[in-house]
Amino acid sequence: MHAKLFPMLPIISIGSFALVALALTSSAFVVPTLPAGWRIESPCVLLNSASTIGINWSLNFNTPTNCVQYCAGDDYTYAAVSDGSQCMCGNSYNPALATPAVPLSECSTPCRGDTSQTCGGQSRVTVFTRVAVTPPVLPAGWTEVSACAIDASNRVLSGDTVTSLSNNTPLACKHRDYRLRPLG
Repeated sequence: MHAKLFPMLPIISIGSFALVALALTSSAFVVPTLPAGWRIESPCVLLNSASTIGINWSLNFNTPTNCVQYCAGDDYTYAAVSDGSQCMCGNSYNPALATPAVPLSECSTPCRGDTSQTCGGQSRVTVFTRVAVTPPVLPAGWTEVSACAIDASNRVLSGDTVTSLSNNTPLACKHRDYRLRPLG
């Protein structure tokens, strides 16, 4: 009878009593979607002096993306998450010294900021790094004025046309005959 109620769970019978043995399991490692320019450096390693990459914060809103953005905001090269709420930022990390790698299942602690994501584990860390951003190939006669600008209500580029392109590149703009016009 108990096997019908709990077909996948082990049942321990003691006389007329039946105990259902339940095991708590953590969620599986979730590969995060990271901001552009970042990637996973080490998916799951032991937290030790080699894998501790610098300054450590406990974040109530911790997720891989939030930790990476937090570290990127201060121009750090590396970010790491551990134990659900820990976010580490630093500029040095040697993956060859951060051994041994451990099974991904050991980096499956739910993130405090979003429990559908994973943030390392107890004494386990997932490390992220910046990647070199390749500048776009510009059409002949075009030059880069600014690598990055913050757009706002007083637009970075003046003009009367705003077009959303699904294949937005400098070359696509040139083919649409957009030109950079002087401000003012």
